Amino acid sequence: MYVIGERINGMFENVKRAIRHKDAKVIQDLAKRQLAAGAVALDVNVGPAAADAQGAMLWLAESIRAVTDAALSIDTARWEVMSAVVPKIPGEKILNSSKADPQIASQYVGLAAEHKAGLIGLTIDAAGVPGNVEKPTHCMQAIAQLKLFADPPPHLLIGLSNVSQRCRERGLINRTYLAMAMAHGLDAAIMDPLDEELMSTAITADLLGEKMIYCDSYLEAARHR
Repeated sequence: MYVIGERINGMFENVKRAIRHKDAKVIQDLAKRQLAAGAVALDVNVGPAAADAQGAMLWLAESIRAVTDAALSIDTARWEVMSAVVPKIPGEKILNSSKADPQIASQYVGLAAEHKAGLIGLTIDAAGVPGNVEKPTHCMQAIAQLKLFADPPPHLLIGLSNVSQRCRERGLINRTYLAMAMAHGLDAAIMDPLDEELMSTAITADLLGEKMIYCDSYLEAARHR
């Protein structure tokens, strides 16, 4: 399971304060803790924390790069920010994200190719996020069929916290949805690696999906590999 840590996001109060006060230690601590907990890459999202999104994104990336060379998922919906910051951020990068709109997609694909970066493509068309319950009802079937019929099969990723927005039992919903989606072929998620129960679910789903060998201490072994 390819885990992208979600916690460096200006939507979180501690990150918002760190951006506004240029407190790099908070950001670096979050980066190190998420990687230690099992994240492979780190999502970087300014959110509402700064009017200068470009400057804040570059500051976040610089702060993180001082402590790790892990892949950074540059998370912004603004093309002018993405196109300005990607060339200036060293190391492995993922562009998060492009929409299923030919004009937008061509820009993002070109930028990703130029800088040898990964690219997350959203299942959102020019009309935006599905506005009714009928449109996103077949997510599990879509995951399974894309894995089965595409050649080569794509990597499939979800923003897990979006599943449980405004729900009371967020942790339980996230864990259950993740296990179900992994059973259908999901192999990546932007999620909270600091949620130990969530990470244990991901590891166990990999185990039951025969992607790792069972041992009595498989959770500990997975966290230290």
